[in-house]
Amino acid sequence: MTIEHAGETYAKLSAASNAARERWMGAPVPTEANLSVHRKLAAGAGRATVAFSTGLRKHRWPAEVQPIIAALDEHLQQRAAAYQRVAAAGTVAEYLAAVGEVPVTSSLTGQVRQALGLPESAVVPGVSPR
Repeated sequence: MTIEHAGETYAKLSAASNAARERWMGAPVPTEANLSVHRKLAAGAGRATVAFSTGLRKHRWPAEVQPIIAALDEHLQQRAAAYQRVAAAGTVAEYLAAVGEVPVTSSLTGQVRQALGLPESAVVPGVSPR
């Protein structure tokens, strides 16, 4: 896979996960009345993160990028597990405690984007974070 093709592939793989994370993070303050909505958003972000991680493993990346991709994949698996804990919260207090454990950012994404020649925050046509 060329660096250019790898960049396009990475941008497509990351788009849904980024959009789901933004929907979850952009939700209003959680209350008992809207906790189920928050839990669904967290579950959706978790599923999208799993899909991103799985997608990374399905491709053969350029040798110079592969170590960073492997490290990012591990990070994404940890993030997905954290989202699952958030989605399982039974109360707002449990939800907020679990939220504090979600690693929503990683310097690895910036490293991958730089190695693939992508801007820090790539826009993928047809995918909107809101």
